Amino acid sequence: EAKKGIEINEAVSMAANRWLFIERVYDREKAIKELKERENLQVVVTWLDESSKDFREIDYTKPTLLVVGNELKGVSEDILNLADERIVIPMMGMVQSLNVSVATGIILYEALRQRLDKGMYLKPTLSEKEIEEIIMKWNNDIIARRKERRK
Repeated sequence: EAKKGIEINEAVSMAANRWLFIERVYDREKAIKELKERENLQVVVTWLDESSKDFREIDYTKPTLLVVGNELKGVSEDILNLADERIVIPMMGMVQSLNVSVATGIILYEALRQRLDKGMYLKPTLSEKEIEEIIMKWNNDIIARRKERRK
């Protein structure tokens, strides 16, 4: 894997990167294993196969780590072996795949729908103090980027 910095096109991301915490990893398998254990996550992986479940059959109200493979090769075998669930987005006609961003959007919308149906967004999951700390970090990051641009 390349060890270059993450390049984010703000015109494409609509600056969403300002509201996310991004952590770069070089050993995907190790990172997924650690997250799965530490956060008690189900690992759900997209995979075009007869044994894969319809993506709508998964319970996304559980803590979930979603891995979406690219259109050509899918996910690597080491990641596939870590999957608790393999999913597919059913397609009609001759097309069997979607690009990563479209597939991810469809799956995340289903996760949102399930979570809304269960009322999971009715109460904040963070305390007021945690929210304030996150906002302070975001503001500090924005100020640092603006200072960097002026140089």
